Amino acid sequence: MWRTWAIDPEAAAGWFADLLGYQKAFPFKTDGSVVGWALRHAGGGPSLAVVEDPQRAQALSGFPLFAFGVPDEQAAHDMAAALDTRRIAHGGVQPGAAAFDAELEMLECQNRLRKRQHDQ
Repeated sequence: MWRTWAIDPEAAAGWFADLLGYQKAFPFKTDGSVVGWALRHAGGGPSLAVVEDPQRAQALSGFPLFAFGVPDEQAAHDMAAALDTRRIAHGGVQPGAAAFDAELEMLECQNRLRKRQHDQ
């Protein structure tokens, strides 16, 4: 689960819902008060936690904390255009690495380790 900090977690959860399609999964509470939200993506994207921490949120303002994958280059340009329409500053469309299957990568590493142990 990715985590970010917000001055107002309710507003932040709404922003992620409106712009990126996230939905509230459950609240984080301290002493009975909601201090954050766990968010899930209807399309299977990464889970996200938005936690109240005004000082940290202010300190990180302007830093690119997230990079989201898209199905193709056009989708990246469409998202950039949606941000531009809302006058939300962003770093533009950036090239990224191709995704890999983490489970297959883990199995391959385990197999290499076993082979190395066997060969010793």
